[in-house]
Amino acid sequence: MEWVFNPVEIRTGISNQGWVEISLLKPLPENSKVALDNAYYLIAEMKKGETSDVTSWR
Repeated sequence: MEWVFNPVEIRTGISNQGWVEISLLKPLPENSKVALDNAYYLIAEMKKGETSDVTSWR
């Protein structure tokens, strides 16, 4: 299975006990999946400049 991750723009809202409300600026495509945990590692991989998309992430 191949994975492709793309950053999306959000607006932050209320924060409470370590959780932050977000609002999408544009709807996600149907059947999209969202990375919630370890997103820091996805961002680090994307910023390495080796690739514009992080693929084969497991």
